[in-house]
Amino acid sequence: MKTKIWGISACLLIVVLDIISMVLALKAKEAQNHAKHMRMWIFECKGRSHDAYVLGIAAAVLLSAAHILVNLLGLLSVTGQHESQKPSPPSKKFSKAFLVLIWIIYVVGVTMLVIGTRSNEKKGVSCGFKYHNFLHTGGILCVVHAILSLAYYVTSAAALYTST
Repeated sequence: MKTKIWGISACLLIVVLDIISMVLALKAKEAQNHAKHMRMWIFECKGRSHDAYVLGIAAAVLLSAAHILVNLLGLLSVTGQHESQKPSPPSKKFSKAFLVLIWIIYVVGVTMLVIGTRSNEKKGVSCGFKYHNFLHTGGILCVVHAILSLAYYVTSAAALYTST
């Protein structure tokens, strides 16, 4: 019973970290949009926002912290299995599938957040082709990471508590 409470608490912490990461990414996008903006033909010149830079870094760090917790929680649930409690094959397969999906979403999400953050790294104006949706898409992927993390924990716990 105590391990279930710890597992649920860890899941809630992961979800909270992912949601805060999403909010920070969307705030960074908003701060980026408030920077000075000028368009010439197909090129766009935009001032960089220090606030967007700081918020983007914070979002990427929180997403990474949530991802580390997900992997630790999954590792603990896998190592907590006894030899007499072998997981049922469907739970084990779903658990592995969710783990792979979590890694893919994490890599893509943190990459999007870093690219969006790097565009605001220095002060001044930058001109060129702009891609505005990196921070927004990275924030959305934070929520997807939270949902997949919950699914991973549920399937890992199901594999732990079912016995053949």
